Amino acid sequence: MGIKKTGSHREKRSGQTFLFVFLIPFITLLTIGAIFLYLLDVNPIKTAQTFFASEVAEEETDELLEERVYELEQQLIAKDEQIASLERELNQIEMDQAFVAENPPKSSEEESDALKQAANVYESMNPRRAADIMNELSLEDLVSHMSVIKENERAAIIQHMEPERAAEVMTALATTSS
Repeated sequence: MGIKKTGSHREKRSGQTFLFVFLIPFITLLTIGAIFLYLLDVNPIKTAQTFFASEVAEEETDELLEERVYELEQQLIAKDEQIASLERELNQIEMDQAFVAENPPKSSEEESDALKQAANVYESMNPRRAADIMNELSLEDLVSHMSVIKENERAAIIQHMEPERAAEVMTALATTSS
């Protein structure tokens, strides 16, 4: 029984030592520091709240910036793909124009055959792509090509043209077929 009392006494004593050596001086220093800060017109509670709020705001801002960077990177990738697609299309148009420039038809029969071949090419294309290519032609050439193309294919191609250009083509086709 005597051993238990001494062990309990030691536990009380170590608790008191902790209280007197560490806890009370810490609380006293903390109180003196707070009073000193109040005398300097610094509110430690508001300062701490502002500090932690700014840390949270910085984290949120960083997250928003990271999201924005990711979105912009995705847009950049999409634009690069679009540019590559347009460059391929431009190269194809340039090759087609170079071929036409190098191989002009010589007689009306050859011209008629060339128009029929061109009509077959346009008919086999996607109507939107054919409309894009035909928009580059002069109105006279465009009408001569359109007059050889089948009516349902012609309608699909005209549908994908700019409204003003489509109106010009329709007017020119109406006057040539009359």
